[in-house]
Amino acid sequence: MVALLVALLVALDAPKVAVASDHVDGPITTDHPIADLTDLYAFPTPDRPGYLSVILGVYPLVRSSGHFSEQVRYDILLRPARARTTGQARSFETAGDYAIECSFETPHRPFAAHKVRCQSSAGAIALADVDDISDPVPGERLRVFAGRRSDPFFINTAWFAALGERGVLEEPQGRNGLQHANVLALALEINVGAEGLDGGGGLVAVAAQAMTTDRRSGALRRLDRLGRPELANILLAPRGAADLRPMYNADEPFADESSGRPAYREQLRASIDWYDAADGARQWPTADRDALAELLLDDYLVVDVHRECSRSRAPTFAIERAMLEGVEELGCGGRSLDDDIIDDLYTLLVNRGEGPRIRDGVDRATQPPSPVFPYLAPPNEGALPAILGFVQRNGARVQSSGKARWRGLMTFATAILTLLAALIALIHALRVGISAARSRGLSRRARARSLGLISLLLGLAGVSVILSGSTSIRAPTLFIIGSAIALGLRRRSLAPPHSRH
Repeated sequence: MVALLVALLVALDAPKVAVASDHVDGPITTDHPIADLTDLYAFPTPDRPGYLSVILGVYPLVRSSGHFSEQVRYDILLRPARARTTGQARSFETAGDYAIECSFETPHRPFAAHKVRCQSSAGAIALADVDDISDPVPGERLRVFAGRRSDPFFINTAWFAALGERGVLEEPQGRNGLQHANVLALALEINVGAEGLDGGGGLVAVAAQAMTTDRRSGALRRLDRLGRPELANILLAPRGAADLRPMYNADEPFADESSGRPAYREQLRASIDWYDAADGARQWPTADRDALAELLLDDYLVVDVHRECSRSRAPTFAIERAMLEGVEELGCGGRSLDDDIIDDLYTLLVNRGEGPRIRDGVDRATQPPSPVFPYLAPPNEGALPAILGFVQRNGARVQSSGKARWRGLMTFATAILTLLAALIALIHALRVGISAARSRGLSRRARARSLGLISLLLGLAGVSVILSGSTSIRAPTLFIIGSAIALGLRRRSLAPPHSRH
């Protein structure tokens, strides 16, 4: 109880945590966290030549009861890629239209297993119970795992906010803002050759999207998209301008052109200039800055499936950076679970990798990744992760707008009212116990005062749940029943002794 009260006091700092990486990258994902794609990883599968591992994180700060929804479909999009040079511009060209569509079956009966079904556009199908880890099958084309796991992302959120909001490089400190956090994870192993993806000399472009329909027979619409790490919340951060992220997330990841592309380009250029100025020196002249922005416009990871990833991996965007500089890159590219994305990316943006390494002071996640499929550490359990997740989720809503903000405020109000009611009930029980031990009962007036206050607080908590727009009737019903019980006990305590029989 005390821990939750303390956590509520730091709620206003929670949004800095929530917007890290691709976590909570716009109002849609703030209000619908089940569709929020947090991180995308892609790397050649260890000990399985010819396979590509892809891991997608969704639902940041997920609580223990959180689960995948049958109303959201998660797509992994892959294309063979080749380097393309047009004058001084450097980019990739992709071909094909390959996708793996993953959907979930949510049971409506107790103790039934949640199930995941993934099907590729080449016809491969993988089925599994959620949280079940299957053994690899020789020659299989597709393997899947889905379940709640420890969030592999790590970041110093205060340092991140100082640089992103004020352009200030603070001293690095080892405070991981996502310590103890969990996500829902979808992990895939894909037989690249069997699925027809090995057509670009080993390079594969990888992106992801979350899709839904407003009604069963309605058209699909995109809620979120994800490719390279940090593009939405670092490089498309509005900083006083119009927030482009809702429009950006609605665009198809591999679309060469969209109505918003000119605006995205200008925002990318402005962000590169912003971070380039953080150390007081200019490392990105206009032409090079524009070349980097143009490359980042095509938002997908690029991984070389024929190269083994060494333990001492090259920095983030190694393939892209080598192409910009016109040198050969010997690494596998993509993104591994233990890559220090924040240090790598800011070193690139601030000094182009030509100066001291830019560090936020956080070098590892809550738990290290596993060397075996599905590679993610088990979820963090206990009261602390639950409390932090609650505060951070609703803190992000409070800093949002519209319904999301209102819902966050009402959820915090419910928590505070419930805590106060529980605290008063505890004090009341202690006073009753002490009075009984001293052989003198607690006065009827004192009993009535405590029970009446408990009834009022629980009743208000029930109203707060209703006002939050919750579709569940269980929580307000329980609060109202508790309020009625406390009110009944109050009336009984005020009744004369002879009328209680």
